[in-house]
Amino acid sequence: METTKLKDQPSTDEADLASDPSFEPAEETSFAELFESGPAMTGRKKLQPGDPVRGKVVLITRDTVFIDFGFKAEGWATIEDFLDAEGRSTIEVGSEVSLTFIAHTPTGIHLGSSLRKTPGAPGRALLQQAYEADLPVEGMILKVNKGGLEVEIGGVRAFCPLSQIDLHYCENPEALVGTNQKFQVLRIEEEGRNVLLSRRAVLLAERESQAAQVRETLA
Repeated sequence: METTKLKDQPSTDEADLASDPSFEPAEETSFAELFESGPAMTGRKKLQPGDPVRGKVVLITRDTVFIDFGFKAEGWATIEDFLDAEGRSTIEVGSEVSLTFIAHTPTGIHLGSSLRKTPGAPGRALLQQAYEADLPVEGMILKVNKGGLEVEIGGVRAFCPLSQIDLHYCENPEALVGTNQKFQVLRIEEEGRNVLLSRRAVLLAERESQAAQVRETLA
């Protein structure tokens, strides 16, 4: 005797939902929509402070450079990151640039080569952020003391030993007094009351970056 296979019937719950006039079936989400929804939906790595970022300059204003680096939100950095020693811009629209992720902000993704003291930025928080992200931070050299330089960063006093001032022994550290310099935060102790800095580490990193660019050009 031939057996007739019955067509699958909806469950009682499904039938009840289908008869409910307020019920709307869920729409399928396309891959394009998932991609547009951002890194969290596509599995793209979430940016962390200190992560390297490479992108293309799309707009330059008096104070800000805007960068497209493939994320839905646009990146921005201060113009100071792209000025040479004489204050001239080293980039133009279309230039490829390598920076570091600093933070998400209401105006976009903040990128830069270092953390800068800004009005209202708590000095200890700035130093802690620079230390955790392994980013240079800018500070003003106040004076030379017995063992090195006394530096002020956002109202916090920090110390840079003589051995960490330059690539080689610094014979005239007094010449740096009153200038703003970039420093790597080596150590933070006593809740930010004891901060050890290194200008030498920043200079070494810059030299290596320049050497890498030369090697890339010659390759």
